[in-house]
Amino acid sequence: MLRQMNKLWWKLLGAVLVLFSLSAGLLLPTGPGIVSALPSVAFSGNQIALDITGYNTHFVSADASTQVWLRHQAPGDTLYLCAQSLHAEGQDHLVAHFALPHPMPENHANKVFDLVVNNSTDGTFALLNHLTIRANENDSLTRNVPVDNCQVEVSNNDPAYLSLPYRIVLYETIRNLFFHVPMWFVMTVLLLFSFVYSIYFLRKGAFKHDFLAAELVNVALLFGILGFATGSLWGHYTWGNLGDWLLRDTKVLGALIALLMYLAYFVLRGSLQEEEKRARIGAVYNIFAFVLFIVFIYVLPRMTESLHPGSGGNPAFNIYDVDDNMRWIFYPAVVGWILMGLWITSIRTRMRYIDARLKE
Repeated sequence: MLRQMNKLWWKLLGAVLVLFSLSAGLLLPTGPGIVSALPSVAFSGNQIALDITGYNTHFVSADASTQVWLRHQAPGDTLYLCAQSLHAEGQDHLVAHFALPHPMPENHANKVFDLVVNNSTDGTFALLNHLTIRANENDSLTRNVPVDNCQVEVSNNDPAYLSLPYRIVLYETIRNLFFHVPMWFVMTVLLLFSFVYSIYFLRKGAFKHDFLAAELVNVALLFGILGFATGSLWGHYTWGNLGDWLLRDTKVLGALIALLMYLAYFVLRGSLQEEEKRARIGAVYNIFAFVLFIVFIYVLPRMTESLHPGSGGNPAFNIYDVDDNMRWIFYPAVVGWILMGLWITSIRTRMRYIDARLKE
């Protein structure tokens, strides 16, 4: 590894990937979605006007191609109720008029319908489980309206422009996936290398392995602090005030304990004056610390309740949030930041060697 650290190509590759992920992650727009629609409850046999508020939509410019429908899926039967008329009051504001049937089909009576919108610019997007259509019990005021199970014709499901997926609650903060998550990947990889070099030192006794192990932890802590900071900002905007979850979420607590644990590693090394003793005790501590790090960060959160995706029964990002447009930014970001972490480590290691030679 020491020889490979002097190569230039992987450093340039890391810099290019980081610059690419920074520019694409910050500049790529968030795709279309529905923020809200009123009302959320209606009665069969009535005419309603759904006031739809969109997000990054193009209701005016794509007016002629816009379709809106209500959808309820029952076993073996899907009911579509299409809007009779539409009126775009702005790019992000649309009013859709519906005539609700009466009586409702048995499989769809008193059920919650999805609100679905499609146009040539934005593709297809929906507000799931939005409108509850209840049976109208006042038959004297309700005329018999037949069920018009309309045929939905969709030519394109995806937006006509490159975009990040729209997710309620996350909104624009979804792009933090390209920064927060790679920080922890870098920390994990660097700590893994440090763990391996601590074992090498105990087996071979070469101080170059101790230098590398210590500097890998040094740089890993930097990325861990950045990961904790970006995660706290993300959580503040999506989960609420920091005080409501900061010390209650299992994974956040595990991350905080891991950071303190590795800070203690340097306190331990600084308290020992004899070089060989410091290296050996530090190596033993580092090995146990990495095992605990894996337990706190990756094992316990999956066994307990946590707000983080992939923990406590929550679906992971790759199931419901990371689409193809995010993957081609996310994976280069992970690789790029890992290479940058190794580059910083190589610089610090060379500085340690130069300092050691000067002292000799």
